Amino acid sequence: MKAFLIACLALLQAACSSLPSAPLLIAPRHQGDFSISSRISARSSEQSFAGLMTWQHHRATDEVLLSSPLGQGVARILSTPAGASIENAQGERRSAPDAESLTAELLGWRMPLNHLSDWLNDTGNAEEQLHDGWRIRYIQRDAQQRPTALDLSYRDVEIHLRAIRWEIPAAQASQPTATAPATP
Repeated sequence: MKAFLIACLALLQAACSSLPSAPLLIAPRHQGDFSISSRISARSSEQSFAGLMTWQHHRATDEVLLSSPLGQGVARILSTPAGASIENAQGERRSAPDAESLTAELLGWRMPLNHLSDWLNDTGNAEEQLHDGWRIRYIQRDAQQRPTALDLSYRDVEIHLRAIRWEIPAAQASQPTATAPATP
């Protein structure tokens, strides 16, 4: 009987190990408004950037401010259902159908703004998932299970986000807002 159980377990383990890995589904907390401040570093074969990101997310609009590590404004990205625009520190402005193609063109690396709100609101326990070609690694979560450290990769692009502060409007929050723990 013991040999039979061992054989069954070995067969089950072999069967499970040959299953293809499928992208994990995102379990969003809410689709409402939030703001997040984080450290960001991005690298591609063309460009690299390290600094701060302040993001105001509303249901129909996103506004992202990218700043140098010392807080000097680098770019302001505005995304709406009608398209996206970016303005640099010199006041030059460009538009495109979406923020991802616009940031790829002007910054040299893609910012997946259309999906990032879902990834930041993920309350699942997954450590890693795939979504539209992006690999999302959840490095750390806060007490409310919000990601506070994310690593994103897409082809030659790598983006590292480390949350400094999460804010959710009081009317939407089911739990108090907290400052994210310091991450390396």
